[in-house]
Amino acid sequence: MVTAHTEDPYVFFDSEPSSGYSIDNLPPDTPVGLSAEIIEGGLMLNWLAPLDDDFAYHNVYRSDVMSEESAMVFTTVDSFYVDLEVDLGTNYEYWVTAVDHSGNESDGSNTVQISPTGLSTDADLVPDVYALGQNYPNPFNPSTQIRYALPEQSKVVLTVYDMLGRKVRTLVNGVQDAGYRTVMWNATSDVGTPVSAGMYIYTIRANDFYQVKKMILLK
Repeated sequence: MVTAHTEDPYVFFDSEPSSGYSIDNLPPDTPVGLSAEIIEGGLMLNWLAPLDDDFAYHNVYRSDVMSEESAMVFTTVDSFYVDLEVDLGTNYEYWVTAVDHSGNESDGSNTVQISPTGLSTDADLVPDVYALGQNYPNPFNPSTQIRYALPEQSKVVLTVYDMLGRKVRTLVNGVQDAGYRTVMWNATSDVGTPVSAGMYIYTIRANDFYQVKKMILLK
């Protein structure tokens, strides 16, 4: 409420009262420096420790590159993870996110990939074709990861729409180098307001490539 005072201390005017509230919809910083080392019986992942005061835990994602199945997710409060259930004869891709106490999840870190020929990072990997992955998790609440692949430097626009075709959020709009990318959507609009539950469409346009997929937000 705002009060306007006149020269007479007994004459003043109050505005109509108004109220509001704030929500924590800001994700923590993206983990950096992800690396991997083959150890006896498995794989050890390491990355830089988080600096956010609101940090709660990390999600470690493991995806079978040759499978259409969703990535497996492991959680840890440490800045390392030992995977003793990995098949060193299979192509796996790993990436890490940070989650705060409100459940906001960061974008994915750089990736590392293990294959029968050894280890490599996403800086070493260039996909052969454009691709838009299915978001994970799906359905989701409160956030989801979207991964895509760029075989060459591209002007990328990745957008979320509602089922009526109205634009909800532009997640990416700029030139990016070739490689594998991850972006997070925390179920908010371009102006930062939470969106309602339901089905949404996300599209990618990268040079001449265009693809559409659906995802479901639960509340």
